[in-house]
Amino acid sequence: MAVLAALVVGLTRCGGYSAPIRTPPGSGVLLTEIEDAPVCDILSFRILVSSMSLFHPNQSFPVTVFPGALSSAADIKVNLDSARDTPTVMNVSSVPAGEYDRARIALLLPQVDIYDPTKSPPTSTLVASLTSGSVPITFNPPLTITKNQISALLMDFDMRRSFQVNAQGQLTGTIIPKVSLVPLAATSAQGFGGMDDIVGFARSINPNSSPGSPFDGGISLQLLAGTGPLISANFTQSTLLYGVTALNQMGTDSFVEMDGYMDTRGNLIATSVEVEDREDLSKNKVAFLGIVTSLTKDSSGNVVQFTLLNREEEPDTSLSLPLDQNLQVMVSPTTVYQYSSRAANFASLPFGPTSFNAGQEVVVHGAFKSGSGTTPTTVQADKIYLKLQTHEGNFSSLVAVASDDKTGAFWLQPCGSIFQNSPILVITNSETNYLNVLGLNGLTPLPSILVKGLLFFEPAATTINGVAVRAGTLVLLAKQVHQLS
Repeated sequence: MAVLAALVVGLTRCGGYSAPIRTPPGSGVLLTEIEDAPVCDILSFRILVSSMSLFHPNQSFPVTVFPGALSSAADIKVNLDSARDTPTVMNVSSVPAGEYDRARIALLLPQVDIYDPTKSPPTSTLVASLTSGSVPITFNPPLTITKNQISALLMDFDMRRSFQVNAQGQLTGTIIPKVSLVPLAATSAQGFGGMDDIVGFARSINPNSSPGSPFDGGISLQLLAGTGPLISANFTQSTLLYGVTALNQMGTDSFVEMDGYMDTRGNLIATSVEVEDREDLSKNKVAFLGIVTSLTKDSSGNVVQFTLLNREEEPDTSLSLPLDQNLQVMVSPTTVYQYSSRAANFASLPFGPTSFNAGQEVVVHGAFKSGSGTTPTTVQADKIYLKLQTHEGNFSSLVAVASDDKTGAFWLQPCGSIFQNSPILVITNSETNYLNVLGLNGLTPLPSILVKGLLFFEPAATTINGVAVRAGTLVLLAKQVHQLS
């Protein structure tokens, strides 16, 4: 998703207040967010976004959005597979006011990993190439940037239409980029819309409110492994803080997952913040974000080790520890288990050593030891967080539905082969958001749906929100159900 925002002050001081908006004369500021529509069995799709330009009607001279003075890196690293229905802030840039009817983005170096059951661990790298790294986009209606005001765009990379397949339906590695940019309308309550699970690295903390500020302090977050913007997340009296008791107890170099929204003044408002752990590169301690590809359990069903396809590192250590490796994660009796997005666990399900299954997305905090040759890199897990995640599949059958048509349960047949045809029991509540479908009674086997939430493995038979659950069932507590068009 892309957002045009007057956000300079919010970027320069923690707990900042974006009034007045400070931009070059006659300019606004462009905040760019990005999300994607996924492809089954693609476990990781990383790409560099190197530039973005806008064009006035009937003019060929480009107006550069990034890279520019506010950009933190020449190329922005994005893993689109982790942005499924979960937009993240990509860039903040000053842009001259005016009307624009076209844009152009430049993409580089696609790197794709797919599920491959013939390998152990079951992943392989797909040789991928872009048919063109320069992608033209047309706005309809035109985009208007107003001086000293915030505007917004949604940048959506459609992986489903971009990746080409052969006659047998297999991915060829050829990518014809299909990207859209859609202006977003703001509301007084949620600004330009909520953003779930913003992942960042705390560079500074301001536990105190500034004079004249409506905020109760904040943190400066470095996004996208150091290639995205350094952005201020502002706290209010209603901000929920987990992992530490108070903002003044939080340390720099902490990894956080945050829910929030961008208001109409360009302030990023934190609604919920999970402070997970402090990283320390001097001790090789890093946050590894990825997907569980295989696991080993003891006779009691407790995980003793698992492989993690390493899609992202915070902070970035990819020069010494390249991404898209299968890391060997070792757990111990002292490993701490938790889940992020606390509100998404509306059934209060426990997450622990018996809750693991291949296909889950997690964050592992711990020190790594680099491998060589056939010896894998290992990570001694201090903490493991179950991450908010999105899974694609087809509605199979309705299990339960309440009178509100929102609360209930249904079976989802996931399209990802990593689940080995195991169905997922999706449980919803009154707060579950439905996109392109009114509620549970409107679900049909086609088209496919994306379900965003927390994915648990239930080793024993139980009852969740009145729904009977068989032993060995994957349970997805749904924050959002999105029917694809």
